[in-house]
Amino acid sequence: MKMRIAVSFSTILLILIFLITTALATASDGKIAKEVYDKLSKEEKVKIFVKFVDSPISNKIKMSNNRLEQSFEKSKIEYSSGKGVFLEINYSDLITLEKRTDVNHVYLEGKRELLLQDSVPLINATLVWSLKQNGINLTGIGQTVCVIDTGVNYSHSALGGCYGNNSINSSCKVIGGYDFVNNDPYPYDDNGHGTHVAGILAANGSIRGIAPDAKIVALKACSGSCNDADIAASIDWCVNNATKFNITVISMSLGSGLSTGYCNDDPLAPFIWDAINNNISVVIASGNGLDNDGNGKSSQISAPACVENVTPVAASDKYDNIASYTNRNALLKLFAPGSSINSTGMDGFYNTRSGTSMATPHVAGTILLVRQYLSLTAQQKNPKQIETILSNMGKRIYDSSGLNYSRIDVYNTVRRLSFNSVNLTSPDNNIKTSINKSFVCNISGYSNLTNITFWIFNSSGIEYTNYSNVSGLSNGSLFNYNFSHEGEYLWNCMGGNILGFNLFSDFNYSLKYDVTAPLITVLSPINRSWQNFGRFNVSLNEEGICSYSLNYGIDNYTMNANLSNTEFSFINYTLQQDNQYNITFYCNDSTGNRNSSIISFNIDMTAPNVSLNEPYPSDEISSSADKLFYYNVSDNLNLSSCLLILNGAIVRYNSTEIVNSTNLIEYSVGSGSYSWQINCTDQAGNIGNSSTRTFTVTSPPAQSIGGAISGGGGGGVSRNLNTNEANSQIVTSEQILSGYSGTVSSGNKIEFSFPADKFLNISNDGVRLSPDYEIQNHSITINSIEEEYANLTVRSDPINLRMKVGESAKLNITNPEYYDLFIKLEGIFNNSVNLTIKAIDEKINVEGNSPPDVNKSKNESKDLNIKKIFAEYNFAYLIAIMIIFGLIIVLVARKLLRKNDKTQDKSVKKTNSLKYSLK
Repeated sequence: MKMRIAVSFSTILLILIFLITTALATASDGKIAKEVYDKLSKEEKVKIFVKFVDSPISNKIKMSNNRLEQSFEKSKIEYSSGKGVFLEINYSDLITLEKRTDVNHVYLEGKRELLLQDSVPLINATLVWSLKQNGINLTGIGQTVCVIDTGVNYSHSALGGCYGNNSINSSCKVIGGYDFVNNDPYPYDDNGHGTHVAGILAANGSIRGIAPDAKIVALKACSGSCNDADIAASIDWCVNNATKFNITVISMSLGSGLSTGYCNDDPLAPFIWDAINNNISVVIASGNGLDNDGNGKSSQISAPACVENVTPVAASDKYDNIASYTNRNALLKLFAPGSSINSTGMDGFYNTRSGTSMATPHVAGTILLVRQYLSLTAQQKNPKQIETILSNMGKRIYDSSGLNYSRIDVYNTVRRLSFNSVNLTSPDNNIKTSINKSFVCNISGYSNLTNITFWIFNSSGIEYTNYSNVSGLSNGSLFNYNFSHEGEYLWNCMGGNILGFNLFSDFNYSLKYDVTAPLITVLSPINRSWQNFGRFNVSLNEEGICSYSLNYGIDNYTMNANLSNTEFSFINYTLQQDNQYNITFYCNDSTGNRNSSIISFNIDMTAPNVSLNEPYPSDEISSSADKLFYYNVSDNLNLSSCLLILNGAIVRYNSTEIVNSTNLIEYSVGSGSYSWQINCTDQAGNIGNSSTRTFTVTSPPAQSIGGAISGGGGGGVSRNLNTNEANSQIVTSEQILSGYSGTVSSGNKIEFSFPADKFLNISNDGVRLSPDYEIQNHSITINSIEEEYANLTVRSDPINLRMKVGESAKLNITNPEYYDLFIKLEGIFNNSVNLTIKAIDEKINVEGNSPPDVNKSKNESKDLNIKKIFAEYNFAYLIAIMIIFGLIIVLVARKLLRKNDKTQDKSVKKTNSLKYSLK
């Protein structure tokens, strides 16, 4: 019993390791397709496609091909070419292939189903048939299409009633082909599908196909279904005989499976690319719906339509809607009618069929007509270029998936191909003008030109049109037009040719006719103002250029423009004291219209004379003091403002009118040492500075603590302040800027104001831009103190805070967009709090109104680090972890079972009847 259990768990462990090893091996080795193994497990032999290493045209491939043919019996090789070999093999053959180093991949040979489901309407191509180029109708004459399908009933009267037997001199419509299903040279249809497709392409009887005078080569690769080997052989046949029969298109209404992207590993891909590289368009059906409701897929198409550079085709109905059954995705551009298509039948009559199989020959036939026109006009286009122009010239079809497609339009495509270019030569696009213009157009094409027509219009309609007769393949014309009113205009030219086609230039050109002068706004100097140097600024109501001259002089100085050419500036430092000047601004808009403006101003470069007066602020001992700062100022002009500067910072400005005598500024300061001076600015912007004086306010000794008070004028020093003797503690703007710490009792407060230059907005040249701004005073009141908490109120606008020791907060008390005050509760003792406050300038996070928590936990960053570590494990690490967990589970299970065995052994000794029942 124990041995069986041990063997079972050993087996489980081996199976676990084997499954993991197999999974890893499968993930790393994709040489043999899984489908090949699956089918060999059920059948003795399978058909495969062997793709060799290196490119299909190399000598190495040919050698590999020859060696492979020698390794197997000849009867096993279905089809061989430079792209690879189709084989029928057994399991031992597969092992041989797996060991070969020249084998790149082994695919299971696929079967493609004929796509015969619902319908779309026929395309009317009769407008193209009536066109003549070089005297030849555009009906497909001289073009040949390869139809890879079930063969063609070439005895049908609409398909010529005969078979050309691969003779280039044959007059039969079905000029040749081959039957790869039965391996004979007569590709006669025994299904009807190929005959129906051939009729859509080129029938010429009571029902006519898209290219009724084109030739057909029939390659029979299908009989109900189609083997890849036969399809590959058919494509090679078309490529090898392309020159002989002028084969320019291959039409394949077949496919299988579904793909969202390119399926370039499809066994047929190298054969298809060989055809495309030989400038043969390969047109393939996108496939019909495969779900239970028969609906088409909106993001998948069948193979081999998903091979890169083929021309896949989906089906639309007669109302240019997307057919419900059609597959399509982003790889596909073209739709064509495919429902209820009445075409040639195998019985010699006509019948109706539907599906993307029917849409495909519509596109293939269209390409035959396009190729004929390109040949007659000596143009060269490759398959991808032809697909693109068909897409650009077709009718737009919009899909609910968000993708847009194009239903082919044969007539519109040939129309665009008949022109090379329509160029609007002169005037340039997006110009502005105040004079009449001459318009020049040049047209070139591949069919003889007949006329050029000029159009000019505005939002209301056509203003003017005219035409001139021309000839040749390239020509141009000049048209004159006199504007009658201002406005925005569009213009274009249209060429006409001998085929009756017309074509405009791809884009209209725009033009603005403007005869109104620009509006000038003089920003500085203000008329009759005083300046201490020449600051000249103007703006325009439209794009332009500006210059100026002084005192009606002949010298014009160009002004500097901003990026939009609507604002202009210049600084002149050469102007003389006490002179009066006249400045004339000249501005032109972009059309050449001109305007001017004249301003008078005076120059004064003399600064005010400022001196300090007694009584000067004196030294004193107190927690704070109201000080009066006396000064005298005089100037030849009116004075605009005077500033009080403490310790190098502007703290207050005059609140009353300044007179040419004694003036004063009142300001409250806290304890500290101060230097002070006054500066004044006159009307012209000149600044005068006084001398500097000093004073000191010393705080009285702290009674409740007994410690001395450290002095100094701020600078971020931390100080213990006893405020029991005073209701308020004054903190200077310098102290709040660098950081201040103080001790405040319950019921008392700290008063402070922010640095004045934070609000006064002093410009670099010393000119006050907002001299009437009043600095706000603020305070922090200690409402109550608990064991670990303090309740505070911050004013002007009350903000109530409940803070714990060590907590901090950021507040916005002057600007809703920025935090400007930092508060931290450092400690609580003797019914007093120790606070730190500091002025800050920090942008508020728009995602939330709460200030950031400065004591934020670091757990979040730790979690992110853990996630990062787990994200870095790759697949191998995960497999190793799975093995370890598997071993642990096995060991635990074995231990539990051993314990159970011991229990059972004891039970056996006690009860003989239990022992026999286990047998």
